[in-house]
Amino acid sequence: MLLQNKIKNVRVFSLGKPESFSDDAKHFLSICRERNIDVSFPDSLKSSIELAKDYKNCDLIIDALLGTGLNGPVGEPVASVIHHLPKDIPIVSVDIPSGLNGTSGEVGQECIKAKQTITFARPKIGMKNREEYTGELIVTDIGIPEICFDDEKWYKLTHQKL
Repeated sequence: MLLQNKIKNVRVFSLGKPESFSDDAKHFLSICRERNIDVSFPDSLKSSIELAKDYKNCDLIIDALLGTGLNGPVGEPVASVIHHLPKDIPIVSVDIPSGLNGTSGEVGQECIKAKQTITFARPKIGMKNREEYTGELIVTDIGIPEICFDDEKWYKLTHQKL
């Protein structure tokens, strides 16, 4: 909605179906409809790929396909959508680029290469040394008190000999 206030033509492409949306997602879908924002729900892999290719006329793509819970390779139709997105249009990822594992930093066969990533509270451990995929990393405060992070200790297990 903020984009529509600044940009004339906003389009939304959702791989999810409205009947499976969370209450929050349903709320934002209703706002999109009230504001006459074009929301597309492709019904097949082929139509998902065609929609992704159609984004060649965009000025900016916002990636919110996947979240931080990625475990293993990206499945269909998301993998094909990532593969067919125009490579010459800047992408801003929400929280983490789709296809990047937020814990291990592992990159699957298909992964968004964002110009910018806006992440919440703290960078994910898997983002370390992944600037090729995250681009400029912007950490946004979402109101989690600092005390929640005071005793936080991170360890990364690896088979590599150090």
